[in-house]
Amino acid sequence: DDPTHDNIHTLLKEKRKCLIKGKPGSGKTSLACGIGYKFIKENPKNLVLYLTADVRSSCSQWLSQIQRGDYPYVLYIIDNCHNAIDAVNELIGRWYRIKNAKVLLISRSINPDLAGPSEVNYLRILEDDKCLINSDISVETIRQIVKLYVPYREAKEKKIGDTKKILEKCQGDLHLLNYYIKAWLKND
Repeated sequence: DDPTHDNIHTLLKEKRKCLIKGKPGSGKTSLACGIGYKFIKENPKNLVLYLTADVRSSCSQWLSQIQRGDYPYVLYIIDNCHNAIDAVNELIGRWYRIKNAKVLLISRSINPDLAGPSEVNYLRILEDDKCLINSDISVETIRQIVKLYVPYREAKEKKIGDTKKILEKCQGDLHLLNYYIKAWLKND
């Protein structure tokens, strides 16, 4: 068990809402998918619904859907909240209408001032409610992942390349690291 997973599950159980935020490529969506998988695995009756926020997203549409599925065994994952700030702010402001369902929001780290005034700002509200998890990946984590591939590549008598340059380029971005890993595996 991972402490981050455990923290998110506790927040969802106790507060029924949680925000995962981090830089692009920091593993936010993968983390949320893992949480959803664990939620379903806990009880086959549990249901996870995945929504993607964009500029056309509407709080009214989300609320309507969530109210129809307002059961304790339902988890809504809303990804890319930074693309629909007003809708997410409104959803959090009206969350009191939802009595049972849980919501896991995913957002890039953005300047909180861009998310509106404090009283309606989902970033500040969820941080104040202690419902926020940062998922930023450190360079050290990337280094550890790369180290896992070194023996594998060396066993095939192939070099991984200049790991220092790879770490500089990735800078905590799992998308870039995934690109390098796929290239290494493709060359095998």
